[in-house]
Amino acid sequence: ERLRQPTTVLNHNRPDPMAGSVFGLGGQLDVQAASLSLIAIVIFTIGFEVFTHHLDHYLEGTAYKEMVDKIYQELTILGLISFGVFIFLQSPAKDEVPSNIIIAFEFSHIVIFFSAMFFVMEAFFMMVVNSNLKVRVDQSAAKTSKEIVDEYNARKAEVDAWSEWVPRKFTTMMEYKVFNIFFCEQYQLPLSVFD
Repeated sequence: ERLRQPTTVLNHNRPDPMAGSVFGLGGQLDVQAASLSLIAIVIFTIGFEVFTHHLDHYLEGTAYKEMVDKIYQELTILGLISFGVFIFLQSPAKDEVPSNIIIAFEFSHIVIFFSAMFFVMEAFFMMVVNSNLKVRVDQSAAKTSKEIVDEYNARKAEVDAWSEWVPRKFTTMMEYKVFNIFFCEQYQLPLSVFD
């Protein structure tokens, strides 16, 4: 009968180091909820990949492509930091670190994350603004000063009525041309310097 007795005895009083961790969920995991979450993540990943693929093709050969690549790098670094924090918080090693250090590290990570998100939004905003500005600059550069003056004289009544209240494209084009001429004369540059 002594041979039938188990040689090892489980100590049920000792806490499980994986308790409260996603790695110890195993049999307690809701399969339906986990499946739906997995499907949602896969759909989001595919959608994001399609969006970035089309964006890369649209910006290919422009100065904005490098800016978008920098944004991807920032998001990748943030993802690696988030994954590292997640793994650490799920491991038993977190019990060896004082809680105030963990909270301070999580706070720093959140501040960096939101700073990067604001950087991404600002970058996209500046891309849109610069894209519209480039179109107007190109339109202005394509016309000579005489052509702009002739167009101004033809539309003088409309310009006098609206230029002070509504910043129209023609007014912006005229202002750019004037600034361009003054700048080139001030620094003795050819008028074609911005072509």
